[in-house]
Amino acid sequence: MFQVNSSFVSNIKSDQGTAWQPAISVLVGAIVWGLIWYPYRVLTDWGLPGTLSSFLTFVVALLLALMIHRKSALIRPDWIIVAMSLTAGLTNVGFVWATIHGEVMRVVLLFYLMPVWTAGFAWLILGERISRMGALLCVTALCGAALILWNPELGEPWPRGIPEWIGLLAGVNFALSNVLSRKAKNYTSSTKSVWLLAGCAVIGLIGSLFSGSFSEISTVVPMLSRQGGWLIPVLLLLLGLVLMSANTAMQYGLQQLPANRIPLICLFELVVAGLSAWLLAGERLGLKEILGASLIITASVLSHRISVHQ
Repeated sequence: MFQVNSSFVSNIKSDQGTAWQPAISVLVGAIVWGLIWYPYRVLTDWGLPGTLSSFLTFVVALLLALMIHRKSALIRPDWIIVAMSLTAGLTNVGFVWATIHGEVMRVVLLFYLMPVWTAGFAWLILGERISRMGALLCVTALCGAALILWNPELGEPWPRGIPEWIGLLAGVNFALSNVLSRKAKNYTSSTKSVWLLAGCAVIGLIGSLFSGSFSEISTVVPMLSRQGGWLIPVLLLLLGLVLMSANTAMQYGLQQLPANRIPLICLFELVVAGLSAWLLAGERLGLKEILGASLIITASVLSHRISVHQ
């Protein structure tokens, strides 16, 4: 989420010694997810509910991925890739919904508590022990979140509203999905990308069914016949293409980089989300949020030290 200079890139080299390719791949994903909230809000303003637009765009992305990586999808899955697929679906659909209905920066900041969750999942699944520095960074990130969430009137640090809770849970699922992706070493990045998009489509479908979004299609269909109505399917197709490309790039980077270094690169999403939320939605952070964000960013920048011992 900040400038990627030469010393930064050298610090995130993969085991194969290729530094920039996996780093840039994850960076592309971070940029996309820092901006993705806006076209989904546009679709919502046009009458298409967030869960339904998520489902439709991920279906488009899945179909495109199957056309390109058809052979990669023909595998006998194990529990790891299925779990990775479903947790990624919960991440992506939850993040989209939360940024549509909540304050973008608050949701994204809560999402970036993921170094804390990554530390726990890396210990449970990858056998990486948490060092003292790692424990200190986890506490730092949690203090930052508590500062952002602190409500002087209620005297308690809890998310205010469903969007912030879902943003927080999306970060938990993102951490778990990243760790599972690292564990699924026998699968190629293209296979993981196809299964990830399948999980997003499945979760999007479930979310649409439970929220009753399909019943609102009747209000959207008449819009397609009006002047400019063609923009809705075009935007859905473009979003599907962007999501397919970004997730393929992200999976390549996740396969090459250690699990706890992913948040370091993904921090660029905060810059993109912050600027876009300011320019496009007029959102601004107060002093309390800025101080809390500084603690979370500090923990994320140093997150490569959280779990490094087997």
